[in-house]
Amino acid sequence: MTPAYPRIVLSGLVVVFIALSTACSSSNDDDDMADLPCAEDNRADSFVEDMQQTGTAGLAIFTLHSIAPNPPDIGENDWNLSVEAVDDGSPLATCSVDIRPWMPDHEHGSNHPSGSEGEADSYDVAGMLFIMPGYWENTVTIDCAPSEEGDDPTALTDSAVFGFCVEG
Repeated sequence: MTPAYPRIVLSGLVVVFIALSTACSSSNDDDDMADLPCAEDNRADSFVEDMQQTGTAGLAIFTLHSIAPNPPDIGENDWNLSVEAVDDGSPLATCSVDIRPWMPDHEHGSNHPSGSEGEADSYDVAGMLFIMPGYWENTVTIDCAPSEEGDDPTALTDSAVFGFCVEG
């Protein structure tokens, strides 16, 4: 009679292999965009300096001034952007900015760096991490609390999505 231990180990290895081979796979095999080369992925935007997106709430216009590297690549990427109010075009400064990179085809993200206020009412976002090639949706959220001085009592929160394909 053989000991059960080798069979248990072998069974465990099979389970680990199956889990690893299905990780990062698309949940919809009929419409699998995950293996589509970037040149053929019509969901992705091509970065152009000062590209704009209106926020989903219609309160802010997000302008992406620069990205480095350009085009986006695997590893750390840096963005510079600004946000202005839709109603009067005034810059939205002293707000918090958060970016959430997300791969919809693989159903995972990476980090979510915060922006720090830069020059000329812009925000610098450093260290945005793309961990693998493919299509990434990057949700930029701005949260402006009412000022403590009371000159702007209105809070504003809005977000926009910039979609890029990372070649790797």
